[in-house]
Amino acid sequence: MKRLFLTLTILGCTVAGIQAAGPWRNIKSDGRWHLPSNKLRLDQISYVTAHNAFANPAEGFGVYFQQNATVLELLNRGIRGLMLDIHWNKELPEGPRVDLCHGDPNLPGVAGCQGGPLRNGLIKIQNWLNAHPKEFIMINFEDYVGPEASDRVIDSVPGLSKLILKPGDWNPHKYAGKWPTLEWMQKNNKRLLFFSSYGASKYQYHVWHHFVENQYSTVDIKKAGQQRAESSGRGNPSLPRRMLLLNFFREITALPAQRWVDNSADALGNLWIECLHYSRIVPSSRSATFALDFANWDPTDETGSYNGVFRMVDYLNGLQKAEIAPEEELRLKREADATQETRKALSSPEEQRALQDLILGG
Repeated sequence: MKRLFLTLTILGCTVAGIQAAGPWRNIKSDGRWHLPSNKLRLDQISYVTAHNAFANPAEGFGVYFQQNATVLELLNRGIRGLMLDIHWNKELPEGPRVDLCHGDPNLPGVAGCQGGPLRNGLIKIQNWLNAHPKEFIMINFEDYVGPEASDRVIDSVPGLSKLILKPGDWNPHKYAGKWPTLEWMQKNNKRLLFFSSYGASKYQYHVWHHFVENQYSTVDIKKAGQQRAESSGRGNPSLPRRMLLLNFFREITALPAQRWVDNSADALGNLWIECLHYSRIVPSSRSATFALDFANWDPTDETGSYNGVFRMVDYLNGLQKAEIAPEEELRLKREADATQETRKALSSPEEQRALQDLILGG
């Protein structure tokens, strides 16, 4: 069957699949996380998030898992966002407990609550933050217990609340959606943030009041470029949202050969452009967090990944500018000229110039 694509080429970024080469290819990257300038606001910083961060073989998930490193290993390898599913584990002699679970807690070995108590996971995260005083961690709860229950778990960990940036500490909606700078977070030691799919609380922000999130469980670039229903339905149009959560993982856990493609800089760059331009689901902002399966990228891989997601993150964080050779610049200009009519049909000149500025770091 023939597949027909409407192809848009913007300064070399062809949005028609996951094969486009964007300017992020032209920066040097060692494939590792580098803390950006602390003068940037939180909503201006891009980073990597691990989808189902707790679901890995080393921590009990032997059949169905989305990561192949422990939570602490993920943090040590540069992951700064953790997606955690929390459920009531009711199969315990001592009574119900808030655990890290995936799917039905009654299916051990396939899904279940092998992640263990949420409290234990939070203690590990607290210790890691105390050992890394300049870093931050963003936790996104897929919440099946309610924020009051998870708040009680947070309260049960001595000293943890002091590290948390709470809704009472900073309300971005009072500042047109702007978050504090990393420098402010470091000086005030407020470097841990919680977001909940359930709603806001003493310690947690409502995720869809602050993030625009795309569709999950697909690597089809067109489907992934649409806004998730909950993000669209629960977001308050009158409240500005400056953070973009980009999911890019499969419904069925990816095979090893697929992971290199899914987590490549080109695939994620295409997704970023798709969400910025076609769907227009986020305000003018270059920053994004990429939520991935198998997020602990191997920086030694040279199979066309271009050092994967951290190359894209470095590019968005402005740590390296794309250096475009004169002949490449001429080629890109010709491609842009050749698609002038297509671009006019898709957006106004003002929108197109704004998108080009975003892509090239203007």
